[in-house]
Amino acid sequence: MIYYLLIATFLFFGYFTKKPKQYYFISLILLFLFTGFRDIYLGDYNNKAYIQAFNVVDKLPQFSFSSNYTFEMGFMLLNSLCKTICNDFRFFQVVYTAIAIVLLHFVIKKMDISYKQRCLFLFVYFCMRFIINNWIILRQNIAILIIWNLLLIDKLPLKSSIKKVIIPYVISCYFHITSMLNILCLYLKNKLILMKKEYTYVITMIISLSFLFSGTKLFQPIMNLMMQIGGEKFETYIGSETNMFNIVYYIIRIAVFTFLFLYYSKFRYRKKDLLFTINILAIIFGSINVAIFSRFMEYLMIGPYLTITVSEEVFSNTNKIRFLLIIYIAMIFILVRSLITYGNGGLLKYAFF
Repeated sequence: MIYYLLIATFLFFGYFTKKPKQYYFISLILLFLFTGFRDIYLGDYNNKAYIQAFNVVDKLPQFSFSSNYTFEMGFMLLNSLCKTICNDFRFFQVVYTAIAIVLLHFVIKKMDISYKQRCLFLFVYFCMRFIINNWIILRQNIAILIIWNLLLIDKLPLKSSIKKVIIPYVISCYFHITSMLNILCLYLKNKLILMKKEYTYVITMIISLSFLFSGTKLFQPIMNLMMQIGGEKFETYIGSETNMFNIVYYIIRIAVFTFLFLYYSKFRYRKKDLLFTINILAIIFGSINVAIFSRFMEYLMIGPYLTITVSEEVFSNTNKIRFLLIIYIAMIFILVRSLITYGNGGLLKYAFF
């Protein structure tokens, strides 16, 4: 536990340093070392599945997209490439982590926030989801980071869409099948951003509560269609009886969205219209109590994470310090709760490989 708390606290104090740019890049390196050189068996059953996938994948040039691999072809191709260079899963883990950290840097760069806020974002993300995304759901993590980059793009001319949106979107689908649904979010993002905030907030809350209490029957036709399109990989998530809905995270999303709405005029963030829109999508899709939508909602959590980060600019002087202290306590609580509850505390036994 102490390692996680020390790193979280280190990231948090990056906001107060006199050299936030250097501190930010040191923080990225720290996250890379902490993640890339961890014990390969740390986590849950996913780790064993990834190791098994690495062991069975063919090296280049024997690798074939027609092979019947367990996981998506983009992820398996990365495994094959690493295995060709060095037949050791630890090498793959280091390479994978380097790619993930670079993609995360590109996401943060696209946020258009100060280096102090970049450090604060790393703290918020580390406490809420970084460990699960980068240690457990490796395939979806790459897809998430690609989609985050796309969601943060301002509206593009049609000529630029193929290169800057369509190609990365397709690549994300080759890392995780659930990313196929993001085509809908990327479309809705450009439509919702034009609507008046007062109307969209009320409508969002009504839809959210309706979805939350409607159960799964309302979405059965949609799930049937998704199984026809995505095949058995989609069926794995749709047919799962595991309840992945997290009421604590739902309340956090609602609270963050409401805060953004109430203090919208005080936010100086340049992309606040875009941020408001992403939060709408996170609220709506995060209200559907079906396993696949609980997984899909992670593609939209960049909205709440970034909102918490830039909320500090609403306050001044003493109130800002109080706000940051509240955020620190709340995030540490979330981190500790996650470490204790996930995988029966399996993440607590941190060790280097």
